[in-house]
Amino acid sequence: MERMARDDLAESWKIEDRAVVVRRSARDVMRVNELVTEVAPEMDRHPGYRSGINEIINVFDLVRKELSVVHIRLAGCRSTSPVPVKSLLKFTKREHVPCRAPYIQLVTPAGYRSDEGLDPGLADPGDGCLTKDATPWAANALVTGGNVASGISVSLKAQITFASPEEPWVYCTSIKPDSHLAMQGLKAEFPQYDTVTEIGDPHAFARQLGIDFALRLDKKKDVRISPLQELVYMQSNYTTSLWKVSGSIDKFVSVYHGPVRYEDQSGVIETMEDVVDLYGAQRGWFTKATQFAGEREYRFAVNTLGIPKESKYFVPVSDEIQKLTAETC
Repeated sequence: MERMARDDLAESWKIEDRAVVVRRSARDVMRVNELVTEVAPEMDRHPGYRSGINEIINVFDLVRKELSVVHIRLAGCRSTSPVPVKSLLKFTKREHVPCRAPYIQLVTPAGYRSDEGLDPGLADPGDGCLTKDATPWAANALVTGGNVASGISVSLKAQITFASPEEPWVYCTSIKPDSHLAMQGLKAEFPQYDTVTEIGDPHAFARQLGIDFALRLDKKKDVRISPLQELVYMQSNYTTSLWKVSGSIDKFVSVYHGPVRYEDQSGVIETMEDVVDLYGAQRGWFTKATQFAGEREYRFAVNTLGIPKESKYFVPVSDEIQKLTAETC
């Protein structure tokens, strides 16, 4: 990616034979977040998870005359202070580090659950899932349903696991430890890899990953879009002086990034109302079992409208991504 020009509002790039203009607007972020609060105030009041967009990026492809809108969101729990993350590490084989490889690989949670074509040790049958204790609800259902006679004691344990079919593609990294001893412990979690790449600015990496993904994405080939989602695209519109026409937005992309929470159960279901979880899908993407806590994982979840057709997605390594990464050992 060759940078052509820059000012406070826009950046112009040339990627191979494609000229691209990238614009960021703090005003757009405020408008969207205010609209979400107005239309669905219950989401903003949700006690468990933060809502809102941190950054909106408009990506204009001057060759294809396409507009992609990229939302950057910091994933995490609002009830606790975010973990200060200064730097991330990516453990890979040497030929897969961003400065050497033509692509970086993203995998859906379903791909991690299936363990198909993954490196040894990466499979997780619970990836992307949210498990809740359903014992109170199940016990109450037995009693009120007349399935247990009065005075009889029943030992019961139940849990429900949720997963969303509209999953993101995920890029997994680890939070860099502060001590040499902790670093040795982290390396021991990934014995199959011989190289470490450092990402010094997680938010800048999330931004560039979203841009590169949007430029790569082919809606017809890469995702299955429902009629309702097609309508969302059709109802969107924009005007631009870059090619002096108006049209519908071509692609919507969201990049969630943040540390993974390690817990074996994520809440309790006491009534049917507790089954509804406004942020359940997002929480599932950033929740893993405690047995994986040693990985200190920090994820980038790249999402678009529709269901991924393939569990793996390969994003070309741009010059900007290379500048944001550095091979350390």
